[in-house]
Amino acid sequence: GLKVPLLLVMGHAQCGGAAHALKICSRENFTPTNFIDRWCGLAKDAVCHVCDNFDVEVRGRELEQELVRRSVHNLMEFPFVRDAVAAGTLEVRGAFFTLFNGKLKILGNDGVFRDSPATGRGSYNDLLALEGAGGENGGRRSPSPQMDLLTQLGAAAAA
Repeated sequence: GLKVPLLLVMGHAQCGGAAHALKICSRENFTPTNFIDRWCGLAKDAVCHVCDNFDVEVRGRELEQELVRRSVHNLMEFPFVRDAVAAGTLEVRGAFFTLFNGKLKILGNDGVFRDSPATGRGSYNDLLALEGAGGENGGRRSPSPQMDLLTQLGAAAAA
């Protein structure tokens, strides 16, 4: 099994791969001609989802975040990952880093990106409450060591 407590899928703003995928996959009859086209072509379903649901002005950012969502989902399809998550020995999380302002957003279980607890715009327990996490303390639980790491990453990014 995996010997790590956290798999973090980290996306970032101004992603060239997402921009290229949006450009090539939205074409009719797209045929990849090189490695980059084939790699970005893997995002075709995500591109179609974003193009069907968002205005052209926001598609780039929406695709960047959708790719993180889908990567987290795809990781959970591996039985050894799913089993480790169920056993409580692994967390699979998504995050999105905005390069130009250093903000870190954490992907909630509901598929929504929210400001990292380190930004001062909410606590870890606030995120859990929004995610509908069960457990003790009225649906809230103590921060995991993995979320402490995400909080530290957010604090470092904001500094």
